[in-house]
Amino acid sequence: MFLSYHKNKKYYINEKKVNVIYKARKKMELANTSIVKSDQNNSSHQQRQILFRWWIVLPIVVVSMTTATTDPILLNDLMIRRYQTEYGLINTSSPSSETACSDEDVQNNSQIVELSIKVQKSVSRLNIIMAGVGALPAVLTYIIVGANSDRIGRKPLLILPCIGRIIRFSILLALVELNLSDVWLIISNVIDGLFGSNSVLLLGAIAYITDCTTDKERSRAMLLEEAAVALTRIFPLLGIGFWLQKHGYTLPVAINLGINIAALIYIFILQPESRGENNRKIFYFIKQLKQIRLSPIRGTYQVFLIKRPRNDQQSIILLTLTQIMLFIILFGFVSIHPLYLYGKPLCFNALDLAILTSAQFSLMIFISIILSLWQTRFTNSLLLPLIGILLYIIHLVFFGLAHTVWFLYLGKIKIIEWIFQ
Repeated sequence: MFLSYHKNKKYYINEKKVNVIYKARKKMELANTSIVKSDQNNSSHQQRQILFRWWIVLPIVVVSMTTATTDPILLNDLMIRRYQTEYGLINTSSPSSETACSDEDVQNNSQIVELSIKVQKSVSRLNIIMAGVGALPAVLTYIIVGANSDRIGRKPLLILPCIGRIIRFSILLALVELNLSDVWLIISNVIDGLFGSNSVLLLGAIAYITDCTTDKERSRAMLLEEAAVALTRIFPLLGIGFWLQKHGYTLPVAINLGINIAALIYIFILQPESRGENNRKIFYFIKQLKQIRLSPIRGTYQVFLIKRPRNDQQSIILLTLTQIMLFIILFGFVSIHPLYLYGKPLCFNALDLAILTSAQFSLMIFISIILSLWQTRFTNSLLLPLIGILLYIIHLVFFGLAHTVWFLYLGKIKIIEWIFQ
């Protein structure tokens, strides 16, 4: 009995030691596995950086921003000219939008003045409709596709807007050549919004750059990306302004259509996928879109609910609400901006508007460079957004009071507001 007890006890102790050793080995295996996985992730990230250079996406960004920059001038000029033709106010010496505004002989003709006001009202109404029906689907697409970008990859975010713009500019080309009704302008805007427009493409480009860069490389990559975007805001504008002085709309619309077709081919053939399988087949793109779910959208608002030190949570909420309100203001301002400049007392045409906008963007680039080198404690404070909002208010006052071109240029200090925001 005594021997049996000692044998059982010895067996129990040995079994316990075996269990301890077994658990220790399991822990070591788990630790080794996590290290291997971590190494694999790091290796995979490094491999991705080597295979997929971040600058591969830059041609797509340049095409997108070229289209987005020239589109407002092209479209507003087209709409104004169509209504001038309809009301009999067209100046046959130039395709640019000119009314009796600059004609001294008819400035006092009440009928022509009345018709000019009708043109402005008609274009304003059409602008509001187009902006409304285009913005709503664009926001919904941005939220849904953006929330699923980690699931479906980055390429769909680049492909969808290109497809939308190809359809849109095909409709606009048919409208210009066949003189279709204004309904097709609205349809083209809705389609562009449904496919995400410029916002979804830029989101995909920024996500791609983030995937393919380290923390140290990212700032430089983003700065170069912004520089490329800045160039598209100047030269294409001036080009289309000069062209519309003497020619029509067929060639600019056809060029926008062509560069978007080229961008789509580039994405399918040369643009690699930075997140997920690098498959260039069209059917794989459709398969990726089928993976879109609504569930990830619920997590998008949680960034505002995270408690942060030094009142950062309140700052994020305040800045976001401010930005939304500014977008609402700009939503209306962009629609009336060309109409106001084309009418009395400034009598702008497409080239004048292009030069003014290019000057604005040039100053924006200059101030961006200065602020990128400005490393002070104010950079991360609310002082800059506050200055930006005040300058935007000043800009609106100058813009409303402007009766001469130089005063209008002075009012363009609002570009500082963009930087501070």
